[in-house]
Amino acid sequence: MTGIIWMVIRKPVFFTVIFLLPYTGHALAATDPVVLTFSTVGDSRVDHDEAKNAKLAVAPDAAPTAVNEGLSREGVLWGQNTHALNRILQGVKAQKANILFFNGDMIMGYGNPVLPQASDAAVGLSLQDVLNSDLLKTYREYAYWRGFVASLNDAGVYVAPVPGNHEMQCSNTRYCSGVPKAAVAANENAWRDNMGDMILDTERLNALLPSSLRGITHFDSRNNPYNDPATLLPYAGSNPDAVSTDQKQLSYSFDIADSHFAVINTDAVGRDGHAPNAWLDADLTLAAGRGARHFFVFGHKPAYFYNYGTPPVATPPTGDLAMYDADARNAFWHVIVKHRATYFCGHEHIYKAAQFPSPPGAVDPANGRAYAPAYQVIVGSGGSPFDAAAASPGLARGDRQFAWATVKIHRSGAVKMEVWGFSDSYGPNTLLERRVLP
Repeated sequence: MTGIIWMVIRKPVFFTVIFLLPYTGHALAATDPVVLTFSTVGDSRVDHDEAKNAKLAVAPDAAPTAVNEGLSREGVLWGQNTHALNRILQGVKAQKANILFFNGDMIMGYGNPVLPQASDAAVGLSLQDVLNSDLLKTYREYAYWRGFVASLNDAGVYVAPVPGNHEMQCSNTRYCSGVPKAAVAANENAWRDNMGDMILDTERLNALLPSSLRGITHFDSRNNPYNDPATLLPYAGSNPDAVSTDQKQLSYSFDIADSHFAVINTDAVGRDGHAPNAWLDADLTLAAGRGARHFFVFGHKPAYFYNYGTPPVATPPTGDLAMYDADARNAFWHVIVKHRATYFCGHEHIYKAAQFPSPPGAVDPANGRAYAPAYQVIVGSGGSPFDAAAASPGLARGDRQFAWATVKIHRSGAVKMEVWGFSDSYGPNTLLERRVLP
């Protein structure tokens, strides 16, 4: 500090400018401070199957050999890219996020966690049957992931989980046909058993929020697509989103000051690959009536593919909502653009933020014009094997980065997103891009 003062005295014109620049920045920050920060990412799971992971698994001291930097034996055993996930969580802590929305596929899952069955009826249920059951595997994976994120609470970061298809669907085990992959009720119950305490511990979340905020309001676990929003009781007849099971703690929402946050299950039982459009529209409409200015929606499956590469890949390995029902996807996007919301999702193992226009026929009744485009932010880059192969031509900078997004809401109402990531060789964290959101 002494040296700087001496140089300012010797070179008053030039160095005074240099000296004042940092203070100018602080002054601007003081006039429009950040009032709330949240981060979001998804997809940290990996396959357990040793054969599938042979291209990823490397010896502890070996050089990287394949799609990602490589998984340790620990990663293969627990179905988790522990190295990438830990790096991301450290980044979220360093950025002092108040909330981390994790957009699904935090476990490998894909089972049907019902009571174990005997592999040999004559012998009866054995210890090995229990150890090999979907029930034990699913609950063990949840426990491992929960242990991984537990330290965030002590760092002042609340974790808000979002269900993904790996948590909801069953695929090719002894306990389900697996063709096609379909959501099962036992997985919805397992989600509530393992994630329900976080959806939502309002007392703990309020304790972690800045004192300048009013705290969380308008959370009710009965506010979900299974219930009539007017009564918060099950619909007398069929519900408009055609869900057949209670979506308690699977789709939920809450307010913090003038920001509204909605989490949706894009794979409810009998409605795989569908967003709860009617519930979401009603929920956002009610929030707007309460004075909400910002609307953030978190789901797992994207509304739109990201066709990466040059030429663009024709069919990415993961599906978007239109793959299941194009009309329902368009109806979902109509809800998003109508409310000027931003949709954060995962599923595709990549990062991509892009604006998509109002779907055909979606017009603002106030002026008869199409709604302004809205952002979809895919952050399925939490550690799962990248969708874009290293040899894919024309990849963008963020196509093979383990990346997460951090959003800062300012007192003025400005909303700014930064996306940070690191390479599959685990280099330093780098800023991938900045965006201004509604």
